[in-house]
Amino acid sequence: MIPSLSTHLVRYTPPHRQGGGGEKPATVYLLKPADVFERALYESDMDRFGCRFHSDTELFDEARAALKASGGDVALLFDLVDQVQMVPDSLDDNQRQRWDRLERSLVEDWPAYREMVAMRSRYVRLMPLCAARRFLKGWENGPCEFRMGADGMVPNEMLNLIPPADLLAIGTELRRMMYLRPEEEKNSSAPSSSEPDRRILSEDGKAQAAKAGSSTQGQVRKSSKKTRD
Repeated sequence: MIPSLSTHLVRYTPPHRQGGGGEKPATVYLLKPADVFERALYESDMDRFGCRFHSDTELFDEARAALKASGGDVALLFDLVDQVQMVPDSLDDNQRQRWDRLERSLVEDWPAYREMVAMRSRYVRLMPLCAARRFLKGWENGPCEFRMGADGMVPNEMLNLIPPADLLAIGTELRRMMYLRPEEEKNSSAPSSSEPDRRILSEDGKAQAAKAGSSTQGQVRKSSKKTRD
């Protein structure tokens, strides 16, 4: 059995549950920060399911490769890809419609682009489940008594009881803790509802949630503010 180097649990309340106001106290989830071995096992889970969050840059580069391989007169389409990537806020309705048509064509006709979109969609959908399955260790004020499976991981019947928004927040926080820089570790304790102003769900996590099941079409509508993948 691979030894665990991490023993403490972090009490975590999703940001949208903080601040009180409900009839009962908000659920507090008990999260186990992953050590280097556990992180590798989580990453293996993601690989097994074919999950990878391809960046917007990778998708745009693949779109250009597809256009180049087509051999046709695609100069205007190259310009469109550049505009969507670089200045999405400047697009008019006609340009957005042209991009939507181009992206649908890429998904239908270019296998490499289609697979990248599918891998990104699987990542967004499965990341919270894979992370919570390994690193959620309990809850307070939960829907029932928490129990682990015989394999030491959270069984599906427990995961099914977690509201989708909570599950996304849990997965995002667990992934954030996996890749903390050493100087950030001392600040890794998650707040309870007594700290409603601290933001835990990062802009990266929000962007990934907004892109669930989509590809670079979201780039047309999002602001020019960059988010980290």
